[in-house]
Amino acid sequence: MNLYFLRHGIAVEKSARDYPEDSERPLTLAGKREIRVIAKALLRLGFRFDKLLSSPYLRARQTAEVLALEMKPPLKVEFSKNLVPGVSPMDILKEVRGLSEAFPSVLLVGHESFLSQCLCQLLSGNAQSFLTIKKGGLCKVRIEGWDKTPQATLRWLLTPKQLAMMAHH
Repeated sequence: MNLYFLRHGIAVEKSARDYPEDSERPLTLAGKREIRVIAKALLRLGFRFDKLLSSPYLRARQTAEVLALEMKPPLKVEFSKNLVPGVSPMDILKEVRGLSEAFPSVLLVGHESFLSQCLCQLLSGNAQSFLTIKKGGLCKVRIEGWDKTPQATLRWLLTPKQLAMMAHH
């Protein structure tokens, strides 16, 4: 299976008084624009996702919804409580494993450092993060099998700037 990790776009700062709850911070206009450009790049490159799972936090939800609408055909956004910060990376990996037979290409939309912890758990068997996904960044992992531990290979990790360049060329 191909598993993709997309970090939400640029959101309102944590210190914003209008959003005391971290889960309610929305994307900025620039963040929404950036995700539209990323979606354009993904379409241009011929990406197709069989399933899109998102964190229910507003900024991730908005990222997933903008992307889903731009894709052809549009994607259905589903939410997972296993993609919120503070949950064990093993929980979302168990959920993805259960989807792997029916959905060969799954996109996860979430937050840092949680996405990196999931990625590192897949690649090294340890959730200690040794990389970071930028806001709007996208990562691809190929999983060949799930036996006792997943056989996962990092295919690539792209910044939003690299994706934007692909949208225009």
